[in-house]
Amino acid sequence: MNLNNHPEREALVESAERLVREQLDYPKVRAVIAGEPGYDPSLWAQFAELGWLAAGLSEAAGGLGLAPSVLSALATALGPAAMSEPLLGQLGRAGVVLEHLPVSSARDALAESWLAGQALLAVIDARDGGITAKPGEDGRWSLHGRAVAVIDGGVASHFAVVTVQGKQLAVHVVERDAAGIAVESHRAADGRSMADIDFSAGAVLEGMSFEDLPVTLMDALTARYALLLASESLGIMSTLQGVTAAYLAEREQFGSRLIEFQALQHRLVDMQLACVRAESMLELARYECDAQGLAGAAPLISAAKAVVGTCGREVGQEA
Repeated sequence: MNLNNHPEREALVESAERLVREQLDYPKVRAVIAGEPGYDPSLWAQFAELGWLAAGLSEAAGGLGLAPSVLSALATALGPAAMSEPLLGQLGRAGVVLEHLPVSSARDALAESWLAGQALLAVIDARDGGITAKPGEDGRWSLHGRAVAVIDGGVASHFAVVTVQGKQLAVHVVERDAAGIAVESHRAADGRSMADIDFSAGAVLEGMSFEDLPVTLMDALTARYALLLASESLGIMSTLQGVTAAYLAEREQFGSRLIEFQALQHRLVDMQLACVRAESMLELARYECDAQGLAGAAPLISAAKAVVGTCGREVGQEA
């Protein structure tokens, strides 16, 4: 049952499925992950041309302002590729920060570059005090501290450091190659880019520091990123179930196809039921996102991610 009948959703899903079918075969993806920078820049530029980045940004910031359910459906359609391109981090994390930044020439320039696929923004949650922002006598801010396992940190061109200033949040945006920043890149288990970032030398900001942001900023970021992760996982689960069914239909043992063995039929049905459970919970979270917003849907998003995590492990091990 499709509770979110958006024409934009159908168009994005169709473009994603076509791209996966024509360009993202798994052996090619694995070769890209094994190399440097760990993703395909030409493919990333194509994502921007298709409007996928614009889909995740509000109209006020120059994007399309599409509903979270649409972004979720896009992530599911791209799941079968298991690609390393930083789309989920950019849509789920960077896009949320860009939406909340006050209008300025610096923000507009960064958003324009981001929408064109030229800039990548890694978000660093420094609310625990691991990184501090200090104002200087010249009016500019400097950053001090260390962040570990920053999502998209290894490929980012800019870092957005979220700190607490009094009772409000502040976001400090600094370029990767600014003086005083040391980046140690590494890969996550799935091949995606991460990094440990050291600001101990005191990276100086050149005018991109925004204070008095809503405290709900990080809640929205967490909810949208969790929704996209669960959505991608559903796409991977469905692919594993289909590949396993095809394998059982092709292979033979003792003169019979494996699909004819009742025990394996039951296990295949269990995989399918796990996919249905995950999809049902995720579709409910998508519907609630459109109806109540990310904050109102946060409990259902958490539930969906928990169900997808449990069912995903079951499907992955059975496959």
